Amino acid sequence: QLEEGNLLHARKLAHEHGWEQALMDALQGLSQVYDQVGRRAAWEAIVAESTGDFSDPQSGGPIPGKEAYWLAFNDFRIHLAFLKHDMREAAGLQEKRVAADRQASESSVHLKPSEMGEDDRRAVRQLATSLFKLGEFEYAAKDPACIQSFMEASRLLRRIGDKKDGARCLFNLGLAYTNLPEYRNLAEAAKWYRQSMDLVPQEDAVWRGRCLT
Repeated sequence: QLEEGNLLHARKLAHEHGWEQALMDALQGLSQVYDQVGRRAAWEAIVAESTGDFSDPQSGGPIPGKEAYWLAFNDFRIHLAFLKHDMREAAGLQEKRVAADRQASESSVHLKPSEMGEDDRRAVRQLATSLFKLGEFEYAAKDPACIQSFMEASRLLRRIGDKKDGARCLFNLGLAYTNLPEYRNLAEAAKWYRQSMDLVPQEDAVWRGRCLT
């Protein structure tokens, strides 16, 4: 209780003075405290109260100048939606993360692989990771939009030479065509399972076995 009180006081001061880093530090600490004691409702209330500190009330995206803090804060909101099993809300929030990562990688995604530096590859990977996570939320919500998310993520990962994570995206495409009622197409699913299997080394028997089952 003492730690919680100190963190709440630190959060109040940071909010009043506009100290973004101190505010985020306090929120990170409160997240851990409430997670340890299982007080999700209290944490959810804190997050709701803090939304205006980082998010534009109209777009839900970052307030200009607070982009880095918004990314971490948006992750808090996504995790809460996930815990509530509200995958549509999680997907909606993740879409905003994808938009931010797409903007950050705008100068990198159109480069040839041979022209990319480490920063370019890092930006492209971050966009692909966000798209993959969006696809997972969409798939859990039975939203066929996951097909496009997984396809784009796989394309980006393969462009930077990451065949293993690219294979994960293609495998999830197979799951989508297997399990989404409106798009169920076992032949299409088998195609993506095969392509996923072709991306991994022959010695990766576990992954190849998953693709064959």
